Amino acid sequence: MTKEASVLKHLRESRNLSIRKAAKVIGLSDTKVNHAENGRCDINPTLILKFINAYGYSYEKFMKLVKDEV
Repeated sequence: MTKEASVLKHLRESRNLSIRKAAKVIGLSDTKVNHAENGRCDINPTLILKFINAYGYSYEKFMKLVKDEV
C-alpha cells in the first residue's frame, strides 16, 4: 500500500464514512474506492482530487499528511 493510499483511507475514516458512503459522495464505485485505498489501482492526481474534495480537505493538507509533516 502506498502512502497516498493510506492517507486517502485515513481521510475517509476521519469523516466517519464507510466505503459505500464515500463512493456515493465521490461518484465512484465502492470497488474503486476500496482498490484505491488498498493500493490495487493507480492513484493519479485527478483521482486524489476527487477523494479530497469529497471529504472536504485541501490538496495541501493531503500532501502534508503524505509527507508526515502534520
